[in-house]
Amino acid sequence: VCLPGSERDYTDTQVASALHKAGLGDFIEHMADESRDGMIWDQVLSGGQKQKLVVARIVLQQPGLLFLDEATGALDPEGKIAFHQAIKDNCPDVTVISIMHEAVPPRSLSGAEFYHSIVAIADGVASKKPLAPSLPVELTTILAHPRPVAEPRPVEERWLRFPRRIRQK
Repeated sequence: VCLPGSERDYTDTQVASALHKAGLGDFIEHMADESRDGMIWDQVLSGGQKQKLVVARIVLQQPGLLFLDEATGALDPEGKIAFHQAIKDNCPDVTVISIMHEAVPPRSLSGAEFYHSIVAIADGVASKKPLAPSLPVELTTILAHPRPVAEPRPVEERWLRFPRRIRQK
């Protein structure tokens, strides 16, 4: 779970918490067992469990940038949602770049998007489309084409003179 780091980098509690958040809570008490019939964990875990182990590593290590390539291919639809939800819930500051070959990007159980935008590649052409609600056209136009700002003028002496009498209303 601690890869690419060392098990000395994390406490047992941190590792157990990450495994639980990734949906592998059942394995916590068996992690140190030697009774896997001589098999290594790679031979014991299913494809879906291995992908959940990836989530545990992500949750444990809290990366700033995350590249995923078909990271949920061995998961059922509910497992795919749980995979993305675990990252969203436990790694709020991560930037995720995910390669998927699905027609529709994953959404949470409430229907919310996990990602802000999608880059679709078709016939050798890449196009970026927002998934989250976009800004109004007027604001988008202003942001895309800002007007030049004039150079500030130096302060003139006359601006600093106050009138002798101040009128009251």
